Amino acid sequence: VVCERHLDCTNLGPGLCCIVPFGQFDPAADCRVGLADLDCEVEVGPGVPLLIPSAAFTHYNTPLVTEGARRGSAVFWTGGTMFQYRELDGRMVSELTSAERDQYHLGRVSRIAAGIARFPERNI
Repeated sequence: VVCERHLDCTNLGPGLCCIVPFGQFDPAADCRVGLADLDCEVEVGPGVPLLIPSAAFTHYNTPLVTEGARRGSAVFWTGGTMFQYRELDGRMVSELTSAERDQYHLGRVSRIAAGIARFPERNI
């Protein structure tokens, strides 16, 4: 599995995505998950879960470079439409009036910020 840089736009903005790589590979050479917005890559070993807010950060993984290496991944995410449906009192965005839709879209940044604020801060 190789993923180019992307955002998971239909996931919940502050929700977490759990990526669990599996297979036969060298984590240092063959399994790094990159967070482009933070300009960093993290080595991830087989079976080690990595949690990222995949709708908030552009991310990718690196290709295999070791001969004979094999890698797959199990990915679990927080679907944004479940929360959107609840926020909109059981309606879809397409069912909103033009004014309601504009108001809903204007609130995107504040909804993501409020969700991220639920995570504990840690000074390292």
